[in-house]
Order: sequence, then structure tokens, then C-alpha cells
Amino acid sequence: MAYGINLKGSDGSHIISSEWHMLKFVGKGSNISKICSVNRLGKLCYYGVISSPALSLTSAPTLFYNIASGKNLSLSRLYSYDATHWRIDFNSYYDVYPDTYWFEEIDKDASDDTHGMRLYDADSNLIFDSGWLTNDILRIKAIYNLTATNGQSITVASAITKPALIFYSKYCRLEEYEGGYDNNVYDHALKNVSNVFTVEEQCVQSTRYPYGAYDPQTIYDGSTYIVPVINGADYD
Repeated sequence: MAYGINLKGSDGSHIISSEWHMLKFVGKGSNISKICSVNRLGKLCYYGVISSPALSLTSAPTLFYNIASGKNLSLSRLYSYDATHWRIDFNSYYDVYPDTYWFEEIDKDASDDTHGMRLYDADSNLIFDSGWLTNDILRIKAIYNLTATNGQSITVASAITKPALIFYSKYCRLEEYEGGYDNNVYDHALKNVSNVFTVEEQCVQSTRYPYGAYDPQTIYDGSTYIVPVINGADYD
């Protein structure tokens, strides 16, 4: 960024970033529905829906989700549902509902603090005020880089007792099956084991194509993502 401030810990992770502080915590999501089926690999696969709290909808919300230790999760889509709510669809091999934390952009006035630090951009807009560091403003505890390739992982500091993060990735593949090809939809799910988040392949859907010939192909997402992490315990 051309203007702003980043404060980093000794491990290089971002503790405070002015890029993120104009997001207001709106509330936690509400569980809507969940079904279970058996996917192409013969594994159980849970499909869930979670609704946001009421939002102003002036812009798309920012969503952080917590994966319980020993479980995995993949977000399928984030979409506007009605005049005041967004929803997410998610998949998991486990019978879980993740805790979701929803934030939206706001305009904030300067705090009443007489001591502290304020930061302005090139247009004289206030983008950081140390008096905003309360639980109604997004506080990024760390930012990691994670490549969407099976087996890649990040280790979140144990001081973040309930890590909630942003990550999304999907790829598709055609596979031969009984003389034809199935269009199998795979997600890159994240599995959490004691604050170590590992990318896993998760087959969530298959569609049979019994006639015709299809060349097998792979659309693989090996991009590296920036993964910001908050402590959900700060907002529970």
C-alpha cells in the first residue's frame, strides 16, 4: 500500500494493518440447514447453509470462519440472499457448523481519545485511529501466505486461541468411469489440527456423462493466497 501502517510481530506476522481497520463487526452467522450425502469417493459429505446477521449491504461483507480442531471445511459460495442478508454454502466431511464472523465497511469519525495515533491517506481520509481498537472493529492478528495445493499448510500462533480466517479455492476434474467420464467437482478444504491448517482434496459432487467422449482435463488452482486471521474469542 502507498499509505498506511503495518505493525509486525517478531515472527513477521501482521498484528495491526491500517488496510483492515475500516471494517465493523456486525455479528455472528445463524445456522440455516445441513444435509448429508455420500460422494463419489464413498465418503459422507455435509452441505450446510449459514446466514449473515442483518447488514447494510452497501458493499459485500467480509467473512471469517472458524474450523474446529480435527475438522475440515470448504466454502462453496458467498451470495446475497435478500435485502439485508448474505449466505454462505459450505461443505465438510464432518458434521459441523463453523462459527462465522461478519464484517462490513463503515465510515468512522475520529475517536474521542486525547492521546494515541491517527493516520490519514493522501486525500486526508482518516484510515486509522488507535482509539478504534475495540471489539467492534476488525483486528487482524496475523496474515499468512498459503498455496492451494494438497498438503500445504500454515501454523497459526497458539496465542490465537480461536483462529478464524478467510480462504476459498475450488478446482474441477473429469475422470474416467465405466467407459465414460464423470465431471467431479473438488474443493480444496482446510483441515485444522491444533492450529495447523492443511489443504485437503475434497470431492463434493459428481455428474455422470454416459454417452460421448470427453478428454480428461484438470483445472488446478495452485495460487498462493493471503490468509488473514482473527481471534474469534475476541468477538464471541
